[in-house]
Amino acid sequence: MSAIKMRAFWMVGTLALVLVAVQVARSEPTASPKVFKNGDVLTAEDLNANFAGAVPTTSVPYVWSAFAQAQQDLGRLEAAYVSEGRVATFSFSSPVAGDVLLSASYEIRVRNSFESSTRDQCSVQTVVSDAQTGGFGSCTLGFSCNQPGFATNAINANLPTQDGAGTYLGLSQSVSRVLPLKQGLNTYYLIGRTNCPAGIWGAISFSAITVKNGGNATLSIP
Repeated sequence: MSAIKMRAFWMVGTLALVLVAVQVARSEPTASPKVFKNGDVLTAEDLNANFAGAVPTTSVPYVWSAFAQAQQDLGRLEAAYVSEGRVATFSFSSPVAGDVLLSASYEIRVRNSFESSTRDQCSVQTVVSDAQTGGFGSCTLGFSCNQPGFATNAINANLPTQDGAGTYLGLSQSVSRVLPLKQGLNTYYLIGRTNCPAGIWGAISFSAITVKNGGNATLSIP
């Protein structure tokens, strides 16, 4: 083959490779990452699309925690009686969306009636929720509730420490629940209610861990 023919063949082949490279560079990115093979043209568009797909997920755990000593009294105390109220608000900003495991540990100090001749059992209930109100749903005060993130205490009508004195019964508890997580600002609530003369929530620790939800699970009793 003459030198002129060899040069023409080389130029045609080079032009074909350039056209292929331009065509690849102009191709639209696909939803799934591009898998490169030896000899493929590495374009900025394909590489950027692959890197954009590598976004954080809830398989990478993040954790937030906060503590408060403030005490919230939701007891009856005559005209100041409140049957349900927000005990604490827990807020944080998450870089990912998915699910979150919320845990709250707290102390309850409560007393039952000793001023009156009528001594009835009273209850203290707590729930963790993503709504500021309505966290107890249709559950009735004074009875256990069939829902996650819920705790209840039944206070005896005639506690020995309450027979003619104003001392309090102290109880330590915790509740936990998996709830949806948004990317950005998230706010969750610890909600309490009681029909006791005095019910004080205090020394509250709240924590949240992003989780990858494994789906439904079953719990059998016994």
